[in-house]
Amino acid sequence: MSLEGKVSVVTGGTSGIGAETALLLARHGSRVVVCGRSAERAEAFLERGRSEGLELEFVHADCSVEDDVRQLFATVVERHGGVDKVFANAGFEHAENHEDTTKEIWDRMIANDLTSSYMTCRYAIAPLRARGPGGAICVMSSMVASIAYGFAAAFIPAQAAKEAMVRNLSAELGPSGIRVNGIAPGSTRTPSLIRFFELYSDGAEAGEKWAAERHPIGRIAEPDETAEAVVFLLSDDASFVTGHTLRVEGGFCSQ
Repeated sequence: MSLEGKVSVVTGGTSGIGAETALLLARHGSRVVVCGRSAERAEAFLERGRSEGLELEFVHADCSVEDDVRQLFATVVERHGGVDKVFANAGFEHAENHEDTTKEIWDRMIANDLTSSYMTCRYAIAPLRARGPGGAICVMSSMVASIAYGFAAAFIPAQAAKEAMVRNLSAELGPSGIRVNGIAPGSTRTPSLIRFFELYSDGAEAGEKWAAERHPIGRIAEPDETAEAVVFLLSDDASFVTGHTLRVEGGFCSQ
């Protein structure tokens, strides 16, 4: 697999699955621009890249803010002449059930997860089309789009909506030679999952044990395991794969 000469954009790319995907894209030769909201996390991420001699850049952007997303892609085009690969990864989580999900929680969840992915894809289309056939988008979803949890009343519908968007957008962009796929991880050892466990369970260790017991493979995932799948979907190795959401969830949804 080679991504030499390609320009990739990873939203929410300074930690977790986004960071591992950005690093892997760069290892395969792509020039990578990540965005996020935390300068502190960005500096730690960029230092990881510098230690490997990788070409990585950071643009401060909140993907729930339309002007930020528009400016992100304008900046990448200005600096690098175009965009070839996009991982719409920025997102948000919560655990409240339907009764406890206030409109404020719902609106925040949809804005930071579903709407941010929609806007990332929207502003990626023009620069991807300008490059000609061969572009690719991957949208972050979750295994919970396919199952009923009984909680996370806004998060789960947002994931299902993103997978529907992937299918629809693949039909729209297919004639331009641009592929669109989704990725649906299971429980993955990321900073956001650790925070989630600390908020909604008896701590990180108890939360991880609970999640591991529910995956037939007997553990939770590492971020690089999902990153490998994302990079495959973005690469020409997946040249005839589009409109598909790949589940990387240790068999959870097979039960």
